[in-house]
Amino acid sequence: MTSSSPPPQEHADGNGDVDGIGNGDGNRNGNALAPLSGSATRPAPPLAIEVFTGPESAFFATSSLIIGARDAILVDAQLTRSAGRELAEWIAGKGRNLLAVVITHPHPDHYFGVEEVLRLFPQAHVLAAPPVVDAIAATAAAKVRQWRPVYGDDIPENPILPRPLRPQPLMIDRQLIRVLYLGQGDCDTSTVVHVPGTRTVIAGDLAYNGTHIWTADTTAEQRTAWIRNLGRIAELGAQWVIAGHRAPEQGDEAARVLSFTGEYLQDYDRLLAEHPGDPEGLITAVGELYGELTLPPVLAAAAAAHTRVGADEDAVAPADEDPADTA
Repeated sequence: MTSSSPPPQEHADGNGDVDGIGNGDGNRNGNALAPLSGSATRPAPPLAIEVFTGPESAFFATSSLIIGARDAILVDAQLTRSAGRELAEWIAGKGRNLLAVVITHPHPDHYFGVEEVLRLFPQAHVLAAPPVVDAIAATAAAKVRQWRPVYGDDIPENPILPRPLRPQPLMIDRQLIRVLYLGQGDCDTSTVVHVPGTRTVIAGDLAYNGTHIWTADTTAEQRTAWIRNLGRIAELGAQWVIAGHRAPEQGDEAARVLSFTGEYLQDYDRLLAEHPGDPEGLITAVGELYGELTLPPVLAAAAAAHTRVGADEDAVAPADEDPADTA
């Protein structure tokens, strides 16, 4: 992060009485997601993070479960009802009380499935940073119209709107969980979840891992800002970065995941400049460098958006025009 970069905004839900969120023992009037109090004297038990990866039909989206001794917090909740049900059953198998679901950004492949999670965990609260809540409120209806022709009833008719997080840190088992608003990723309203005790950043769609990267909704200037935000994530010093989309059999080593994402974005812009107005040429050129990656329709959608004849590359098409759009 350069000295001119604004610090990431920190959001959480917790300020004395936390709007009925439980304290982990079934008391919904307690304060499970409390701000730091400094009162804990016992050593904090270790947290664990486990990752559920959705099927290719749900774009290999990841959902990360932060697991404490009795409680857990989920980050992101899949695209379809069927993937959401599978996710919920996976969480149930962990034997923890689900306190909350944190949504990192307003793309439906990270929150449409949350209603299925709530069927098994009705006490859990769905939370997001205020700009993410606003973006979901503004775009959810259009996203339902976009995806219903593709998935039918496997897409919710009325997606659940998260509640806004408050500007204080989350806690689980007396350990800090930081929800940091960075802004630009594959959309301009992105957060990451930093779990210092596990040296992990759950990066949402600021990072990708083994898949083509969704760039169709970004301009060249925004992609430059995105790369800067990768540097801000690196400065958190995490050992592990969990990408928002992860191909099977990929590891989560922070340096590799962040380097891959940044290098892909730089290569994409270089090749886009070499193939103006030529989507097939751009797809071929990117494929020569990254032919092993999954989700080729994501690359095709980006190429179509950025190479329209007569289109300003900085004026990308609305995301709901293309049913291949994962935004």
